[in-house]
Parts: sequence; C-alpha cells; structure tokens
Amino acid sequence: MAKQYHNEIDDLDPIGADQFENIFKVHQDGDFYFYNILRTINFPQNLNDSYYTQYRVRAYRPLTALSYKFYNTTKLWWLIVLVNNINNPVKFIEPGTVLKIINPQYVSTILDSIKGQLN
Repeated sequence: MAKQYHNEIDDLDPIGADQFENIFKVHQDGDFYFYNILRTINFPQNLNDSYYTQYRVRAYRPLTALSYKFYNTTKLWWLIVLVNNINNPVKFIEPGTVLKIINPQYVSTILDSIKGQLN
C-alpha cells in the first residue's frame, strides 16, 4: 500500500479536518495502521499580525482547554502548539505566558495551507 492520509483509507473511520492526525501519512504493517509522527510543520516567525490575537494565560491551562475557549473544540490544541513552538504539549501552560492564537476566521485558511505543505 502506498502511504496515504487517514481519510484516504477506506478501512479507517473518517476524521475531521481539524484533527492533528491529518498531518501524518498512515503506514501499514499487516493488519495494523500507524502514523509517522516525525512529520513537522513550521509557521513563519513573522506571521501576519492580522492572523492572530495575543492571549496572556491567567491560570495553569491544558492546551485542550485553550483550544475549546477559542475554537469551541478541543481538537485544535495542536494548532496552538505549532504557532507557539511549544515543545511539550502535555505540560499545562503556565500563568503569564503570552500565546499567539490564530483568529477563528483564519483557521480554515491555515489548515488548507498546512494541507498544501503536506503534498
């Protein structure tokens, strides 16, 4: 099987466009599917100011909670990680940290851009 993305494989249940798994191609070993998680996506350091809002974290927060606060879904935690070059996505964000949050109206544009980088 040629390496494909998750939603291109009929044996797998479809996932939403906002899910982190869309970044990685799926590999197969016998009956098992797995992701090559070494794939990286980089955002420009000089991201246009109109694309994001700065947010100062007031209390220890998991990335999923921040994702829900700004995007009404926990699934875009990885977008916050990538935009802010966060090395440990499991660690709660410390109070006082200033994050760049992609404005919701640009999320689909950003996701399309990421998809373009993957091909």
